[in-house]
Amino acid sequence: TRGLITCDNWTPNLVNYMKKSKTTELKTEENPIKFAVICPHKNDVIYTQAALSIMVQAKHAAKLFFYGPATVSMAFVRNNLIENFLKSDCTHALCLDGDEVFPENMVYKLLNHNKDIVSAYVCVKNQPEKPNAYVKHKGKYIPYKGVGLEEVDAVGFGNILIKREVFEKMGSPWFAYEDSKTKVTTEEIYFFEKAKKLGYKLFVDFGLRCEHLSLRAI
Repeated sequence: TRGLITCDNWTPNLVNYMKKSKTTELKTEENPIKFAVICPHKNDVIYTQAALSIMVQAKHAAKLFFYGPATVSMAFVRNNLIENFLKSDCTHALCLDGDEVFPENMVYKLLNHNKDIVSAYVCVKNQPEKPNAYVKHKGKYIPYKGVGLEEVDAVGFGNILIKREVFEKMGSPWFAYEDSKTKVTTEEIYFFEKAKKLGYKLFVDFGLRCEHLSLRAI
């Protein structure tokens, strides 16, 4: 199947798994939190470990949006998923990539930080010593690894929690490969540049580490 797939018509095993957990709202002192899991995976293959890890994160999700294999850009895929996310009544978007393994309690730790945009930590694929978190210095994004919860300027989008209002205030497109003013080259950088202009800050929990999977010839 190509294109957008929601929880209601995804694979039977996952639907049954989701239905076993009726708790889709996490209570706070003010309002209930309803988060959606968003997976922009567009390749023909997904890692078994990653699929199982996504299911764990989705255990208490109110909605699951998954983009099936398609020959379109990742910016298009991410924008399509956010458009559909905003049609739901979910308060947060948990964006997960199909090549990562996440700590079991990751979504709850990210929610507890109560930040507009907050991410777990992961290294660059096939480069275990290179952080996939960045600070901007003299116009360039420099890899950065901190301690605990710290503010940064950009990350990958594989394990990030974002409040609904960020997308609403930002407006479409949320992701693009190049802007006439910033000349950014990745869809994630475009998002963070746009969010920063609106006054939003990005935080990374460097103590909450994910695994970045890869297929390597042996």
